[in-house]
Amino acid sequence: MTDGLDVVLARIDAWLEADAPADHAALNPPAAQDDIDAIADRRFPLHPDLVTWLGRHDGATATKGHGGPGVILPAGFILSAAEGVRPA
Repeated sequence: MTDGLDVVLARIDAWLEADAPADHAALNPPAAQDDIDAIADRRFPLHPDLVTWLGRHDGATATKGHGGPGVILPAGFILSAAEGVRPA
């Protein structure tokens, strides 16, 4: 994992848990390593920050549509899971 990003994500997790508990609860658990590897089908290395993120949270699950918990980014974007990042 990228230590710097992992520290930042830990701080964000702590803030969300304290100040936006519904959003924190909508974060998925870590992705399985096989799911992370499947993104590039072992054809090329993934950016270390993506691996760090997916190793912490496999995206988020919006629990109440575009305006509710799990929509952490502006404009209603939901954080994708490893499966959603894989090419078709």
